[in-house]
Amino acid sequence: MTALMEAEALTKRFGAAEVLRGITLSFAPKEVVSVIGPSGSGKTTLLRCLAMLETPSAGEIRFDGRIISQAVSTSESRRNARAVRADVGMVFQHFNLWPHKTVTGNIIEAPMRVKGIRRADAIAQAEALLEKVGLYDKRDAYPARLSGGQQQRVAIARALAMNPQILLFDEPTSALDPELRGEVLAVMRSLALEGMTMLVVTHEMGFARNVGTRLIFMDQGSVVEDRIPTAFFTEPSSDRARKFLDILEI
Repeated sequence: MTALMEAEALTKRFGAAEVLRGITLSFAPKEVVSVIGPSGSGKTTLLRCLAMLETPSAGEIRFDGRIISQAVSTSESRRNARAVRADVGMVFQHFNLWPHKTVTGNIIEAPMRVKGIRRADAIAQAEALLEKVGLYDKRDAYPARLSGGQQQRVAIARALAMNPQILLFDEPTSALDPELRGEVLAVMRSLALEGMTMLVVTHEMGFARNVGTRLIFMDQGSVVEDRIPTAFFTEPSSDRARKFLDILEI
């Protein structure tokens, strides 16, 4: 299957620290890829590079075959990045909602400003998305009045409002109390069933095992394993992955 997004020889340095070390990966439409690994392994940096929030130190990122990010940008890569930015949605660990806007206001801002959608149409779309994530009754509430789980579901609705081709999740449940994680994971499961292409940095091993179609295990800036989840959890092929799973008691 043709790749939707690709990273080739992707390297990222912050000063003398090499956080990503020549990673080459591709992601096909409708894949649900879980990215796991110990803290500091480069998972979030990989996601931020793919989302064009960080510039690679070396290598390149392609979307639908076109270069969208590389160490030294060109007029073509910048043009490509602008053309596909709305196709790459990002859901952050800490929600990043605007506190001075209502739930609806948070969702309609980007479609109106970036895509030029009429306000009435943007509101109608926002309300449909809030229905989808189970928060229609909170459409006029402000973020401070919502639980963490509700705020994260609003953040997912906001990302979906741009009709992305791929959604990137950066540990979307790690800032939530255990009882609130389930409501966010339920929304993510429903998106997976609908065929949304998803790349999820997560510590939720149940999601990685049962919902993900593919699993990437990272350590020290490198991809150690890239496998079907059931194979990884039942018979990891590397000593580092076995030690990681032993610590988790899986």
